[in-house]
Amino acid sequence: MKRYTIEQKLSASRHEDTNDNEKFIARTMRAMGKAGASATFEKVMRTKNVTKKELIIMKLRQFKKRLIQMPRYGAALFILGVTGTVGATAYVTYKWINPQVTITNIQQNNDDDRKQYTIDRQCGEFYSGKELKYELSRSSSLTDEDVYKVFKNTCAYHALSAFIESRWQRDGEGPDAKEGDTATSYQYSNLFAGSTNANSIFGITIGRVTGISSSSVTLELTLYSVANSAGFNPEENPGKLPYDYYPEGKVFSRTLPLSSSVEVWADGELVKLSDVNIGDQVQAVTRTQNKLKYYEDIKMLSLGEQITFDVVGLIKTDIDTRYVSIGGNSQIGDPKIVNTIAGLDPCHNNPEHLCVFAPNQLLGPVYSTREEFAQNQKYLRADAADNKKVKKVKYYELDGRIIKIEGTRITIEARGKKTLFTVDLPYDAVAEYNKPKPIVTPYDQSTSLKIEVGDMAKVYYSQLETEDHLVIKPGDLEMLAVLEQAQPDGTLTKY
Repeated sequence: MKRYTIEQKLSASRHEDTNDNEKFIARTMRAMGKAGASATFEKVMRTKNVTKKELIIMKLRQFKKRLIQMPRYGAALFILGVTGTVGATAYVTYKWINPQVTITNIQQNNDDDRKQYTIDRQCGEFYSGKELKYELSRSSSLTDEDVYKVFKNTCAYHALSAFIESRWQRDGEGPDAKEGDTATSYQYSNLFAGSTNANSIFGITIGRVTGISSSSVTLELTLYSVANSAGFNPEENPGKLPYDYYPEGKVFSRTLPLSSSVEVWADGELVKLSDVNIGDQVQAVTRTQNKLKYYEDIKMLSLGEQITFDVVGLIKTDIDTRYVSIGGNSQIGDPKIVNTIAGLDPCHNNPEHLCVFAPNQLLGPVYSTREEFAQNQKYLRADAADNKKVKKVKYYELDGRIIKIEGTRITIEARGKKTLFTVDLPYDAVAEYNKPKPIVTPYDQSTSLKIEVGDMAKVYYSQLETEDHLVIKPGDLEMLAVLEQAQPDGTLTKY
């Protein structure tokens, strides 16, 4: 059966009228993994088109999610955001951001019987704003102080990322690039390619300094999961996770060469290398330079010989990585802490209601009109079909707990503003979804989750502005899914 990348699935399921919703697109595109599960390291490295925006090394992000994502829709949406590719956003000049987070309200029991936090936050271009809402898992034992630490340290990480992206921007690429040119890229994410024994351009980039000289720096960092194969294929490795999971964390170390002109920053000011001491927490920015080479088999320019790898930036910081909630190929935040906080955003085109964006969020598609469910497209209303050049319908989103399932009709209580809405299916997709599935591996057991009363559902649909958006007809429906979370041990649980 044909497999689709998460990027393809989300792109296909996003309606055209969301193109002007920059926040939605940015959050989704920055959160999703950029490589298929079956890609080998060599193939991924060679198929990078350097005229495109994303750096090839970013295509190896999110490998730990491949096994649990394959039969599900998902972008592993991390509630407090993920760092983007260095240089992905152009700035006129670099800027230092002093992160600011304030908890403005704590609600002990919200509409889903969870503790809810409202915060104001300034962390840079993304993940900033006022009246931002988050909720805590019912089973979490975190104190308000712990939750604040997650907000504070994650914000500081994003503020630092915004500074790095504005200060160091890649070059040597573009439509005028030719074979033999030098392409320069920068990296500050913690990436591993193939194993915990990182090669020169992958590995730890933030951590505590355990060694420092004029030519190198050694960093030490506790990680909770690390990708173990850049070419992992779940179909060939049933029951095996594509990452190593360390429930209590494992300390890793990495020594990096320093550029002779390395910049050292502290509190927005340039300082001396001698100001970095053993025990300091620093963020490193690495530079990789490659000659461009034209590959006949893929008919495009790609990265060839590596000619430079060094650290061009060291930034002193007091970030406590245990409390940093970000996406990535390796998890630096303690999952027992950061995975218990979910974001609540206004639902798309239903702003009076709230929709959930949980850590490691996945969608179990009960009914869909996209990709491998293309047979359902015949039920989709004509004015929402992909081949329509002019669409008068808009794309809507609602989340809520299932109150009742009666054959093809599902009644759901919306989040935020507690209102009942109904979803009418064109056929009994619930019965089809709930049929017993073969269980061969522990993964099969976790994916055999059914849809039942009490589940959190996510609904996407298309309607005219004048229609009743709480009555979703069979032709309106584009996806009905169960909201799930991927756990660090590789299993799935319902949200």
